[in-house]
Amino acid sequence: LGFLVIYKNINSPINRIFSLLCFETLHWQLCWFISYFLAGDAAKDLIIRIAFYVIIFIPFKYYHFAVLFLKLLPEKNYVKLSYSFGIVFLVLLWSSKLFIEGFRDFWWGYYPREGLLFSFYLVIVFFYITRALFLILQAIREKKSAVDQNKIRFMALAHFIYYFAAIEYAIDYGV
Repeated sequence: LGFLVIYKNINSPINRIFSLLCFETLHWQLCWFISYFLAGDAAKDLIIRIAFYVIIFIPFKYYHFAVLFLKLLPEKNYVKLSYSFGIVFLVLLWSSKLFIEGFRDFWWGYYPREGLLFSFYLVIVFFYITRALFLILQAIREKKSAVDQNKIRFMALAHFIYYFAAIEYAIDYGV
């Protein structure tokens, strides 16, 4: 889907962000698939960090997409701030165990073990995802053309479905 969207109009910022979101989601799932074939602890820890290299930014990229989709230029500073948080956690990912401490070994695969600051990351993630939902619901209430209203409703439905990906964070806490 990412290739199709970017091929349609590579110069469109919304197409680029949506395609990156698709590629990041693919990267996340591909890393988890690869993790099933790894044996050593160092390799397991590395694949989890490689996965989180991208996973960190998925919620912020989604928020960015929602802002572009809804054409909300005043939100641009919040978008920049969200990526700044992502960069901080990216540095923590590779430089310490404060974000990801290691991994948990489940019968179906390996998942990260939360570090001391992982909960802080989740608070920020849920703020931005909830902010995106608020903006989408606010846009539904505005008077727009029937076509635009339909697009926004489908965006709200997609957001609702994508929100369930957050369940995956519970696994990081051993649930």
